[in-house]
Amino acid sequence: MSKIVKFLSTVLMILLFISMAPNLVRNIKTQYQDSLKTQVKVAKVKIKNEIQDIENYSKQLTKYFKDNTIKAILLEIDSPGGSAGTSKALFNEIQLLKKDYPKPLICLSHQCCASGAYHIASTADYIIASSASIVGSIGVTVGFFNISKILKKYDVNYIDKHSGVYKTVGSSFIPSSPEQELMLQELSNNIYNQFTNDVATCRKLSLVDVDKWANGRVFTGEQALKLNLIDETGSKRNAIQKIKELALIKDEEEINWVTEEEPSVINKILNRYQNNLSLETESLIDALITKLETRFIHCN
Repeated sequence: MSKIVKFLSTVLMILLFISMAPNLVRNIKTQYQDSLKTQVKVAKVKIKNEIQDIENYSKQLTKYFKDNTIKAILLEIDSPGGSAGTSKALFNEIQLLKKDYPKPLICLSHQCCASGAYHIASTADYIIASSASIVGSIGVTVGFFNISKILKKYDVNYIDKHSGVYKTVGSSFIPSSPEQELMLQELSNNIYNQFTNDVATCRKLSLVDVDKWANGRVFTGEQALKLNLIDETGSKRNAIQKIKELALIKDEEEINWVTEEEPSVINKILNRYQNNLSLETESLIDALITKLETRFIHCN
């Protein structure tokens, strides 16, 4: 009886192996073929949310541009913009990197690429955006709160002594003079002219028609395409096709994406805690030095 059970068990095992063999062979063959495929490195940099600090973006881009094994860079942008000075700084940084280490730079935006974010995107060799994404907002705003009338209403006086008629520009407590407001407008105009000149140069647009494609206007990706603010409407698949075309990557070659790992939530909290702790430590040290200096002065 036991011999019959062993025989049947063996038969069942053989039948099971035979039934699984095709899939097993297929998987091994697929893995073997994939391992034989040539892989080409393409870097991916993501710019998200409001642009305030560009240090991390600059480090990533510098590293990827200098790395000869990386054949192209995909710049994924989902941002409404940010500080004009910060955006202009990253724009300049990318322009210099492209000049010193030429390689294709493709920009992809699914949701929003506006204001300073578009300023940065305009440096790309090719811009792709979703047809329903928000693109443009090429303009500048300079603004601040002024509560001087509220203070006056409640008979609250703010005393200020300053040198220079323009020194109180932007003060929340002192009314702006006509000269100060004119200076702010000139400041805004100058930044706007820099912005539009950069975009016109990069995108080969005419400044004669600047009011059509700039002037703070916001467009969908579909509208932006007609104005030549972007080159194509689409998604990541379109970006991959363009990367392969510009970087001369063959269809049979696989793209190996190189990305910077984002810190975990715990690491972000720890870094924030360490930064705050460092600031508090510096403040304590500064206060201690001040006290020592004061005592030293008194002793002498």
